[in-house]
Amino acid sequence: MITRFLSRTALIGIGIMLSVFIAVAVWFEPVVRPIATKHHLSELTGFASADFSVASSVTLPNGLLILNPASDVYQQLTPITETTLSYSGEKWLYAESDSLIVMEKEGAMLEDVSFFRRMTLVVLTFFYLVMVVVHWYNVRRIKKALRPFRVQALAYAEGDFSTRIKNEATLTSEFALSFNRMARQLDQRMVQLDQRNQIFNHVLNAMSDGVLAVNVDKAILVSNNQAERVMCLFHDDAAEPTSIPSAFSPLIDRARDDNNLIKHTVVKHGRHYAMVFSPLVKKDQVIGVVVLLRDVTEEVQLNELRELFVANVSHELRTPISLLQGYSEAIVDGVAETKEDQQELAQVILDESERMGRLVNDLLDLAKIKSGHIELNKEWYPVNEFVKRITGKFAHKARETDVQVESDVEPYIGALLFDYDRLEQVFTNLIDNALRYTESGKITVRVSKQTKMITFDVIDTGAGMDAANLPFLFERFYKADKARTRNKTGTGLGLAIAKEMVEAHAGTISVKSEVGQGTTFTITLPIIDE
Repeated sequence: MITRFLSRTALIGIGIMLSVFIAVAVWFEPVVRPIATKHHLSELTGFASADFSVASSVTLPNGLLILNPASDVYQQLTPITETTLSYSGEKWLYAESDSLIVMEKEGAMLEDVSFFRRMTLVVLTFFYLVMVVVHWYNVRRIKKALRPFRVQALAYAEGDFSTRIKNEATLTSEFALSFNRMARQLDQRMVQLDQRNQIFNHVLNAMSDGVLAVNVDKAILVSNNQAERVMCLFHDDAAEPTSIPSAFSPLIDRARDDNNLIKHTVVKHGRHYAMVFSPLVKKDQVIGVVVLLRDVTEEVQLNELRELFVANVSHELRTPISLLQGYSEAIVDGVAETKEDQQELAQVILDESERMGRLVNDLLDLAKIKSGHIELNKEWYPVNEFVKRITGKFAHKARETDVQVESDVEPYIGALLFDYDRLEQVFTNLIDNALRYTESGKITVRVSKQTKMITFDVIDTGAGMDAANLPFLFERFYKADKARTRNKTGTGLGLAIAKEMVEAHAGTISVKSEVGQGTTFTITLPIIDE
């Protein structure tokens, strides 16, 4: 651009010089001739006033003709104007006094004017050539000085701000300083923008919700990994996983055209998705739509669990209360006449009361654990002895159900600091559950030691569970399969309490299961140094 500017400046200069040449050629003589005539007449007047005389006529070397007014030559003069006359067929300039007439050919004066014009043109031509040479030199010098700037500008355009222009004492030194300062500032700004983009991308991809923004033509501007995964589920064409699914298009159109927030819930592949479509507005004009995609499957299932919890508690309480009421009325009304009948009714009332007590106690224990008010009475106890006592409790019951309960404890495990009663409650619940759902086979309590922790595995060869139920297995009153748990006694709070008890010991509990292959509950407890 600068080179183009210099070339344009050079063309303007050439145009000006050509205009000057034309002006000199056309208007020089009309302008200079009166001045030259006046100058020559002044000289002639000076000669005419000189104090000397001639007899007839005298021609001087410089071309001047001096006449005596009384001579015969004077009679041949023909006046033209006050300053010119005609003699011998030529035009002369003249000046006269009482004794002399001084004459000069007008052509001589015109030759002087022509000579002066030629000299003027020569000088102008010389200066023009000098100017061209100087301009050519300056253009080359400036182009050479600007070449590094062009190279750097191309590098900056490609995003490379690391190089700098050498700051030499040239005509572009100040420009180089400014250019390098600009490069440093741009480099800092680009680094900041890159860091902000990285932070933005990390934050965006760390979100559990899917987020994407589209323009008015529904082209994706921004999206995170979760949004792309959700869109893949909705795509009919797997070849375009990053384009807007057809199911989203009408909702995006509504949000864009109505400039309103649109909420929508849809079920896809067994998962529940809540979608929010919000118009993206800039200067009162909708420029796109922001879409929020959230997998609310767990929330839906938790809501179902809450409803199921209320129903289960109501059911668990209603049944014993009904029995208590019915059998109490039977005793009061004298339906049970014999002592044996009355004792039988009283036993049912006692059993149902104990059942209600267990349910209430389980709920209270769970509430205490959740609120952090539970107290653990930890003592050192040998792990091997603990496992033997737990498995021994179920020996008789296991033989009745054709199930073998055994233990597999690594030697030299030693003692562990824990609350015996609480962990006994946990393992009793796990083994009792295993016995309920294992028709035949065996249940193994395996104990192993790793660095800083002891692992307990309760393994059964029972019916197993579907993997979809495992994330909710430790929820209160959750039942993986209603048919599976029919006619099985229990409050439905055992695994929820077990999880809280283990976590109160700073441990973890997990489950693996496969339908028809059995279930494994794994408990890890930290080893605390004495």
